[in-house]
Amino acid sequence: MELIISSFVLVVVFFILSISLSGKGQRIAKEVLKELINGPEGKMLVGAAMGLVISVIIFGYWFMTLINF
Repeated sequence: MELIISSFVLVVVFFILSISLSGKGQRIAKEVLKELINGPEGKMLVGAAMGLVISVIIFGYWFMTLINF
């Protein structure tokens, strides 16, 4: 769980840096961001996001049937 959170924080930080910096710093931030997204951490983040979406859909369906919406 800590790895997912730290990977997400890194992606957000490097995304903000790639937007706010200019020149060489921006290029380096974009390269690191690309490595994070295409590497194993990115695949793990996609899996965690898909699991979260599926869990929210199942919980929402269960909750709506529970209150007879």
